[in-house]
Amino acid sequence: MAKFFPQTREKKHAVLCAIFLHIIVAALLMFSFEHYKSASSQKNINSNDDSKIVQAVTVDNNAVQTEINKITAKKQEAENAKIAETKMLEQLALKAKMARLLEQKKIQELKEKQLTAIKIQTEKNLKAKKELELLQQQKLNQQAELKKMRQQQIVAQKQQTELKKLHQQQIATQKQQAELKKLHQQQIAAQKQQAKIEKLAKMKTTMQAKQKELLQQQMHAESAQLDKINSNIINAQIKKYGSLIVAAIERNWVVPGKIDNNNLPKILINLAPDGKVLQVVLTKSSGNSILDHSVITAVLKASPLPVPKDKNTFKNFAALNLTVSKDWILHTK
Repeated sequence: MAKFFPQTREKKHAVLCAIFLHIIVAALLMFSFEHYKSASSQKNINSNDDSKIVQAVTVDNNAVQTEINKITAKKQEAENAKIAETKMLEQLALKAKMARLLEQKKIQELKEKQLTAIKIQTEKNLKAKKELELLQQQKLNQQAELKKMRQQQIVAQKQQTELKKLHQQQIATQKQQAELKKLHQQQIAAQKQQAKIEKLAKMKTTMQAKQKELLQQQMHAESAQLDKINSNIINAQIKKYGSLIVAAIERNWVVPGKIDNNNLPKILINLAPDGKVLQVVLTKSSGNSILDHSVITAVLKASPLPVPKDKNTFKNFAALNLTVSKDWILHTK
C-alpha cells in the first residue's frame, strides 16, 4: 500500500495534526471564556459589554466545531479511498489467479492429449512388430519343411538303390522311372514352394515400405501439430504478460493533466530475465517534458515487471516498445 500510494501516510499525519491544533484552540477559548465570566462577576461590568463578549465566544465555538466537522469528513473520505483501493487490488489478484488456473488447465489437457497420442503410437508399433515376427516365423517354418523334404528325398534315393540290388533289372527300371516321375513332381512342388516364398518376401518388403511411409507421415503431422500448439501457448503468454506489464505501469503512473492524443510519447524498455528494468529510453518525445518524465518514472517505480519464467518466451520481452496513451500500445520483440 505504501509503495503504490506514498502520499496516504503524509495526509493522515496532517489530518491528525490539524485535529490536535483545533482541540488546543478550543480549550484556550473555553478557558478564556471561564476566566472572563469570573472577572465580570467581580468587577460588575455592564450588561451591554457582557452580551458582546458572549456572542464573540459563541461564534468562535461554532467556527471550531465547523472546522472539526470538515476534518472528520476529510478523514472519512481518506478511509473510503483506502477501502476502494483495497477492493481494487483484491479484484486484480482474483483475476490473475483465475488466469493462472485457466492456463494450468490448458497445459494439463495438452499433456493428456500428448500421452494419449504416444500410447496409440506405441500400440501400433507393438502390433507391427508382432506381424513382422509372425512373418519371420512362417519363413523359418517353410525353410524347415524344405529341409525335411530334401532329407526325405535322400532317404528315398537310398531305398531305390537298395531295391535295385534286390530286384530284377526290369523291376528296378520301372521303379527308377517311377522315382524319376516322383522327383519331377517334387521339383514342380519345390518350384511352387519357392515361388510362394518369393511372393511372401515381396509382400513383406512392400508392407515394410508402406509402414515406414505411414510412420513418417504420422511423425510429420504430429510434429506440425506440436509446433502449432507451442506457438499458440507462446502467443497466449505474450498477451497475458503484456497486459500485466501495462497494468503494473498504469498503477504507478501519475498523469500530469490532459494528454494530447496527436502527439504521444514512445519509450523503449530493456528488461532482465527477472523482470528488473535495466534501461528506459525515450524514443519519441511528446513535446511535453513533464509528461515524458512521468512515463519514465512510472516504469522505474513498477520495476520489477511481471515476465514469463520460460527463457524462450522471455526473449519476446527483453526489449519492449511502448506507446503511451489512454489505451497503452505495447509491442514485444
